[in-house]
Amino acid sequence: MSFGEGVIKNKSEKGDYAEELIEDYLLTKNFEVFSPSGKQSHKFDGVALNNEDGTVNFFIFDVKSKAARNIYKDTGVDYKHYHHYKKMSEQFNCNFVIFFVDEELQMIYYLNLNKYIGTNGDNFKIYYDEDGIQYPKLENGNKYIYFSLENMKFMRNLSSEEIMKLKEYSKITKKSYKFNPTWDINTCFNKKKQI
Repeated sequence: MSFGEGVIKNKSEKGDYAEELIEDYLLTKNFEVFSPSGKQSHKFDGVALNNEDGTVNFFIFDVKSKAARNIYKDTGVDYKHYHHYKKMSEQFNCNFVIFFVDEELQMIYYLNLNKYIGTNGDNFKIYYDEDGIQYPKLENGNKYIYFSLENMKFMRNLSSEEIMKLKEYSKITKKSYKFNPTWDINTCFNKKKQI
């Protein structure tokens, strides 16, 4: 898909573009990327695999093209998706990574979901951010689960061209909102080991 070619056909194209950004990055890190075929809905966006130094490293991933929230320094996913991710992680005995392509923070960051998965059913490993807010955080009748940006890992900054494309997609999908966070971005993101 090329952004400049023709009219945007549907709202999933923002997600498709975000997936391309992640796949391109993983390829530069010597991962092979395998994606579900077809345009139908799927429970994950890909599997990344590398075999450096004779050690097989793989994980399942999903890509979200959404900005962090304004009031809390967090972002999240549908709770039902979390359950799919958890089930796949357990079934295949591997990590499940959620990538967030965030045009408002102008970066890509990610979360290894396995650090939150508890050992008993729906139980979570609980963390508190610097403001004392408990994460993961369930909201809206347990429809959404949110994770603190403090526990996310920074992957890379977005280029000005990438930001422009993502914002253009946001206008078309009407999912754009005024981003004006009440928190300090410098208190977020674990910049230690990256993928």
